[in-house]
Amino acid sequence: MKFQLRFDIFQIEYTKIFEKKGIGKMEIQQLYYYMELCKQKNFTEAGYACNMTQGALSKQIRKLENELGITLIRRNTRKFELSKEGEIFLSYAKKMTGTYEEMLKKCSKKSGN
Repeated sequence: MKFQLRFDIFQIEYTKIFEKKGIGKMEIQQLYYYMELCKQKNFTEAGYACNMTQGALSKQIRKLENELGITLIRRNTRKFELSKEGEIFLSYAKKMTGTYEEMLKKCSKKSGN
């Protein structure tokens, strides 16, 4: 009971800190969605590649933009165009997913380590 109470207090404080700093809960899958969108340069095609509708993909990208407080993709034109921040984010997304995959590979029981 005492441990649970302390954990709850920690969780509340942790949440307050992250909310105050504007830090959300970005998921690794969202990075993969974003990278696929940048590869396809089309929401419909990227949605198909990600096994989701164009609307669902658009919602995931919008969540990323809201969390970051920036525009990743310019939506005011007919053509696909990354913003300057979107290009920077893409390079970090590639690094982060690469690191994630490396971690899974090295920590996997199948790796023999």
